[in-house]
Amino acid sequence: MGYSTITGTAGRFEQERRQKIKQELDADMTDHTTQPDEKGLRSILERNAVAKPETETLDALRAAVPQYFDKDGSFLKARFDADLAASGTTESPDGYRLNFVGKDYARLQSGLSSENLLVPDSEHNAQPGNANSGNIFITGDNLEALRHLQNAYSGAVKVIYIDPPYNTGQEFVYSDNFEWKDEDLKERLGYSDEEIKRLHSINGKASHSAWLTFMYPRLKIARRLLRDDGVIFISIDDNEQANLRLLMDEIFGEQNFVANIVWQKRTSPDARLNLGPAHDYIFVFAKCIRPEISIFNQLPLSDERSMQYKNPDNDPRGDWASVDITGQTGHATESQFYEITTPSGLKLVPPAGILMS
Repeated sequence: MGYSTITGTAGRFEQERRQKIKQELDADMTDHTTQPDEKGLRSILERNAVAKPETETLDALRAAVPQYFDKDGSFLKARFDADLAASGTTESPDGYRLNFVGKDYARLQSGLSSENLLVPDSEHNAQPGNANSGNIFITGDNLEALRHLQNAYSGAVKVIYIDPPYNTGQEFVYSDNFEWKDEDLKERLGYSDEEIKRLHSINGKASHSAWLTFMYPRLKIARRLLRDDGVIFISIDDNEQANLRLLMDEIFGEQNFVANIVWQKRTSPDARLNLGPAHDYIFVFAKCIRPEISIFNQLPLSDERSMQYKNPDNDPRGDWASVDITGQTGHATESQFYEITTPSGLKLVPPAGILMS
C-alpha cells in the first residue's frame, strides 16, 4: 500500500528561514494538508502571539454557541446564565478537577496553530505505488503534525488509535524548549516566579505532571479530528492509566466513556517476588454519545442464528430467543439450588447437579 511522505520542519523559524522554505515548495505540494500562504502565516503568528490558556475553550464556545458572544468577542455570561436557568438545567454543587504542574502551559499549547511548514518528499511521492495514494505519512514532532492535520481533517476522522509513550521512566522523558521567555509566561499564564520555576522543573523529567503536560494538547487536537460518531482507542499501562482516565474525562467528557479493555499482553510465567503485570489497558472514548448517534456498527446475525428468534407471544419488544439459564455446579451453595415459577404458574426445577445461573 503506497503513501505520501511529508516531513515536518522542526522548531520555530526566523522569518528569512520561513520565506526560503516557502519559495522552495513547488507544484508537487500534496493536497492532503493545507499550507499557509504568506498572509495566512502572518495571521497565525499574530494569533499565536496573543493566545492564552483559555483561547482554545473560547474558540470552541464561539463555534458552538455564537449567540453568547458580542461583536467584540466578549462572552455574554448574563445571557448564558439566564438561558441556562430557563432551561431547568441544574448545576452540580460537587465537582473536582485534575491539576498538575504545566496544565495551563498545556492548555495554551492546545490552542496554538503550527508555525512550521510541511515539506513533501517529492522523490518518494513520485514512485508509481505512491503517486495516487490516499494515505499520508508525516515524520516530525507529533504535536506539529496534529496541528497540520486539523487544518484538513477536523471533524472528519472515524477512528483514532494511539499508543503513547508509557511513563516507565525509560520510554518517556518530557522535553520542551519552552519557547517563551519567563516574562511572556507571566503575562500569558499569570504565573508567579515560583510557578515558572516549577514549570521549568518538569523539563527533562518523567514525572506524572510531565507526562500529562505532554498528553493534554495532543488529546485535545485528537478530539477535534474526530467525527461526531468517532471513537478513540488509547493503549496504556499501570503507570499512568489512572491519570489518563481523569484526563480523558476532562477532555472528552465522562459521559463519553465507552469501555476500559483489559489486554493480556503475555502469558509466560513471571519469576518475580511480587505480582507480575500480565496485562495493559485500552481506553475507549467516543467524541459524542447521543441517542441519535451510533458509534458501533452491529454485525448481522447468521441465517442459522436468525431462525432461532421468534415471537410466539407477540412480545411488543419483538422477536426473542430462549437461552439456557442453568449452570454446572462446582462449589455451589445450598441457596443456589431453587425452583423458578413462570408467569403461567409452571414450576421449573433444575436437574440434579445443575443450578440456576
